Amino acid sequence: GRYGTSLSGTLLGVSVAILACALLIDDHAVGWRHGLLTGVAVFVATLGYSPGRLVVVSALGVLAILLFRHRRETSRQMWVAALLLLAVVATVWALQAAHGKTHFFVGARSEQIVTMMDNPVRIETYLGREVDPLDLTRGDRVEMARNLLRLRVPEMFRVWGYPFSDTVSVISVVQSDPPRLPLYPSVLAVFVLWGLIATLRSPLTGLHPFLLAWTAAVCLPLLLTTRVDVHRLMLTIVPLSLWAALGIQRASKTMMACRVPPKLQIGCAALLLVGVAADNSRFLYHQSSPPMRLSAAILSEIENIEGPVRLVFATVHRDLARVELPLLDRLRGTEDRRRIAIPNGLKDDLLTPGGPPRAAVNRLLEDLEHASLILAPAERLRAVASALHRSGAHVVERGPPGARFWRVDRRGAPPPHKADGPSP
Repeated sequence: GRYGTSLSGTLLGVSVAILACALLIDDHAVGWRHGLLTGVAVFVATLGYSPGRLVVVSALGVLAILLFRHRRETSRQMWVAALLLLAVVATVWALQAAHGKTHFFVGARSEQIVTMMDNPVRIETYLGREVDPLDLTRGDRVEMARNLLRLRVPEMFRVWGYPFSDTVSVISVVQSDPPRLPLYPSVLAVFVLWGLIATLRSPLTGLHPFLLAWTAAVCLPLLLTTRVDVHRLMLTIVPLSLWAALGIQRASKTMMACRVPPKLQIGCAALLLVGVAADNSRFLYHQSSPPMRLSAAILSEIENIEGPVRLVFATVHRDLARVELPLLDRLRGTEDRRRIAIPNGLKDDLLTPGGPPRAAVNRLLEDLEHASLILAPAERLRAVASALHRSGAHVVERGPPGARFWRVDRRGAPPPHKADGPSP
């Protein structure tokens, strides 16, 4: 729900931009105005979700390669259109540079290797030791990249194999962020593979080079980011869909060449439709959500906290939303504009195996100067609570059995009204 608009908008923008680039090398479709329109389409596609920008760059690279490869057959009209496209891209980049905005093109909140090397918390997490960003050596950067690859490559295989390796259900969608959705129906896997093989046999014709570049531009950079998930791979559904269609077309031609009876061909098509429908129908039957005892217990606790509260949640987003809404209402009419829930990047750092990095704990200690902290659930954040306790914070475990959490106040602040649990 949070990213539905940006994902669908980026998907549309990228699809239009790729199609415009592909048409630019079609002598029967292109006119000089087409270069201007392609430039506008390419620019619009960069305004959405960040993986779309890499797809656009890859499309421009493919376009340049194809124009150079067919330079003798390229008409003057196509060269004019290509130069106009280049002029639009250069103009937009110059305007962004003049306003100091070009860094946003690769900006991803320190979630990819280019920007995380400027973040001490990310460096400590993926390098294994504290190093000032200015003191990073080439060896340190290579080691960070190697450590990221060790983590991300298995994640990439899990996402691509998800329809076969895990159970897809409504609960896995609505109670997970990002939703655990398959990239493709499992019954289409063989046709996707068939279409991909057909593309690899003629990689420089038609849309094939753009589809290959599209997939590579989305998948390969993710191996040097904080995680690989279906959300970040969602733009690949266009190449996957086209490869599935191509594979089904090849299957149909094969059956005709083998003189398979028409009724049997229709039966195969019907079975395929039933299989896809059955795959999708699993999302139509909602299971009842488990009772949100944790958020109910935390709501009771924050009623006794007069000052600001920050939430460190490592649970389902429904719990977070149920607690966050009354806290947002409490800020109504005040000048306080601080975030109530900590950023996802900081939460991921706090949940690092082996204990939270010192830099992440220090960021919580800074928040503790002006707000109380709620850490939930207690079991997942016990190491964080212990680190805050050792740093001098007042930490108490609260809540009934099955819904335990930590309340943290700075030392010297009024203690909780009733301590019903031990400090870590």
